[in-house]
Amino acid sequence: MPTKEGIVNVSIRTATHHLVAKERKRLKATQTDYIDAAVRYFAERGLDPIETQAREGQLIMNGIGRLQGDFKKLGDRVFSYIVEQENTIHLPMLEELVRARVTQEKTLQILQVIDANMRKQSGETLAKVRAEDQQEIDSIVQKVLSELRKPGE
Repeated sequence: MPTKEGIVNVSIRTATHHLVAKERKRLKATQTDYIDAAVRYFAERGLDPIETQAREGQLIMNGIGRLQGDFKKLGDRVFSYIVEQENTIHLPMLEELVRARVTQEKTLQILQVIDANMRKQSGETLAKVRAEDQQEIDSIVQKVLSELRKPGE
């Protein structure tokens, strides 16, 4: 039968009453607040307080579900970060690298033409000058790469 503030009396076993009294003292709560919290805990989670094993399994499954959602959110954030880095750092760096490389190639071609014109007196052709330059570039690149590949130095 309801009393003041919408509170009703319920029947519980004596041993359960002693547990409630002990726990509510430990938590410095009223019996009403303690029992309300316990009932809400099971009701809000859709758990059966009588089936201990089922309850534990359900709690684990609920936790796994939350973790899966958290991992997905984390994965999305990491992917978003990588895309942002690619768009704001890597692509501009690549553009600048390509621009510098094209400028170097164009400058090299102009210098080769000038060099070939100067060497015409000795009979060398532009193709020969370019081949010699390319061979020298390849040799330097191979030397640098082999030095970089040496382990432990």
